[in-house]
Amino acid sequence: ASLSAGTRYLFIVPPSLVKNWEREIWKFTGWLERFPTIGIVGRSEGQDDVAWRSEYIIVPDSMLAKDWVYKKLLEIAWDFIAVDEASRFKESTAARSIAFYGGAVIKKKKDDKKISTIRYAGLFQSARHVVFLDGSPMPNRPMELWAPAFALHPESIDCLEREDFGYRYCGATQNNLGQWEF
Repeated sequence: ASLSAGTRYLFIVPPSLVKNWEREIWKFTGWLERFPTIGIVGRSEGQDDVAWRSEYIIVPDSMLAKDWVYKKLLEIAWDFIAVDEASRFKESTAARSIAFYGGAVIKKKKDDKKISTIRYAGLFQSARHVVFLDGSPMPNRPMELWAPAFALHPESIDCLEREDFGYRYCGATQNNLGQWEF
């Protein structure tokens, strides 16, 4: 993505790194001799204070699946999305992963009587470029590679569903209950 005006950048980062990313954006754009606009998503109480029209938006990954955040992010055609500490998106059933990759979350109410399903289109699909950053790219288990590979470039793993990927690449074994472990 070019660094021209009108380009939209989204940074999805761990909450502890929000200020660091803001500082780095200021440093990076400083050589351009222009002042970027940066919007930071904070707590739900401050949702009216977010500068959604900013060139750069920084979102704590813990806020990604919040309805008000997700809906706003989905409205924007992103030129570039960077996910810092991408290993936090390795579990395909986590709410933040589902919001980013797409899928559905089934939620039970406290009384266990009401069940609702929330469907996510997948935030990354609106971006021209997506970059995953991580200081520890080697996963603990090969299965941790399935969610990002399947979402971002399924052809790279022959479009294998999770279980098929596990059988082929993850040394699948059956436990004493007959369940497959990867």
